Amino acid sequence: MMEILDIQKEQLESIDWEYLIETADIKPYYELSILERAKDLKELMWLMEQCLLKVKEVERIFSKSSLEIEMVNIIRQHCKLLSQQLEIYKNTPQKCTFLNFIKLKYNIRAVFKNLSGILTSSDWQSPAISTGSLVKEKGIGQINEDVYMRMNGHEFVTNFQDRFFSEYYRIPLALQKKTLGVLTNSGMKALEMALIAYKTITKDVFPIYFQEGYYFEGITLIKNIYSNAECISSTNIYQKIENNEDIGCLLIDPGTTWPIRDGINLDLFFEKLKHHRQKKPLFIIIDRTITSITNSILEKYEKMLPSHVVLIIVESGIKYFQLGLDLTNLGFVTFTGNIFRMKDFVDIINHLSSVLSAIPDPVLLQRLPDPNLPFVEERLDRMARNTRLLCSFFKYMVGRNLIKEVNTSVSMDKKYQINEYPWIGTLIYVKTLYSESLSDYANECENIVRNIQPNINIYSGSSFGFDTTRLCVVEEMFSSKLNCALRISVGRETIYETLQNALYLYNYFVNNKINYV
Repeated sequence: MMEILDIQKEQLESIDWEYLIETADIKPYYELSILERAKDLKELMWLMEQCLLKVKEVERIFSKSSLEIEMVNIIRQHCKLLSQQLEIYKNTPQKCTFLNFIKLKYNIRAVFKNLSGILTSSDWQSPAISTGSLVKEKGIGQINEDVYMRMNGHEFVTNFQDRFFSEYYRIPLALQKKTLGVLTNSGMKALEMALIAYKTITKDVFPIYFQEGYYFEGITLIKNIYSNAECISSTNIYQKIENNEDIGCLLIDPGTTWPIRDGINLDLFFEKLKHHRQKKPLFIIIDRTITSITNSILEKYEKMLPSHVVLIIVESGIKYFQLGLDLTNLGFVTFTGNIFRMKDFVDIINHLSSVLSAIPDPVLLQRLPDPNLPFVEERLDRMARNTRLLCSFFKYMVGRNLIKEVNTSVSMDKKYQINEYPWIGTLIYVKTLYSESLSDYANECENIVRNIQPNINIYSGSSFGFDTTRLCVVEEMFSSKLNCALRISVGRETIYETLQNALYLYNYFVNNKINYV
């Protein structure tokens, strides 16, 4: 199996698209596809195990005569049926088409959501101190009495947060005593918390800059909180650091959304940063969502952090950390700096987490399986392969004059990797020949999805990190210039299914050109 996978990776860049499209012969990739589906099924088996662990937890904490036990008995029977179907696919993976795979996975997804409601059915948003009464006004998991749920008054949230950072965030020993990790109820809330922390700690004395090409929602939040924030290019950021200018806060991103800009080169940035000096703290906020676990910032740059720097890393927890299940909004943020050796500054972060209601609701966190880095890495490895494959395909399409332009969210020169495999993100931006306006691209997106064949699974939808490939339309904001594109959020399909998608898209764009000409 590994030999086949290795051969495929080595030959990826040399696929003869001309021959493949002319013959439409993708049968040689079918054997590899079956092996890949067998690996996918291991993820589903683990997810079923996670469901059954939650079933046992319900049985442990609730009395046998309760409504919760009646409901979980029904769920247990449903899990048995799903496990039987999973066993069939395990023994005959060729029967598990992509459609069958996601149907089964989404049935498991529903089990997680149902179990979370049962596990948190006793919770109170504002629990009361216990008395001698047999009737309690606090949940089974609410150990801290008289603490609002939004103020971290739930044991499960605290425990899950610890497991999450332990699994997904490598914090070097030298930084552990000056680093705080906080789960938030969304990626945007993580960014908001970072921005408010900067204002609270520094009183907003020096200029604040954000990188050109920063994502739209982030810009609107920054400008709403700091109307004086300036947008500058990556080159200007390097220059300001090199010139030793006084800076209050920098917001940067090694990836890019639309329109495509030059994401920050973190190697170059930190090389210059280590020589920067100023008396006041310099807050640096890095969004890691697009580069994710391929980008071990603290581990790689720990020795390049001057003493005056407060490094904040924010990331969405819904894109790549939920195995494509899209179960709940989630974000996380880490704060690293010498100031966090002092309790007063730690208290500020904890206070902000509470007062901004940033803490995730336990009923939503209970939907999630346990953090599992190997399965996340396995998915991202597949998605990286598929993105490289489709990027190669679209470059061929540019050469054939079937589309205008193709770009990715992470440039190759950044040299990020997942399991020693190049990572260019999972977003591909395509400018087509005949679409200009937002409505043009919206119609094109609708046509692509509406005309798909039964064996093709391409969806119209925003966000990214799903098992399925998604299409949506993007436009340049804050500009009088018309600049739109089709965004492809690449999924985790097998090699065979990815090539099927490519052949379908080729035929679509060929027919599109014929119709216009």
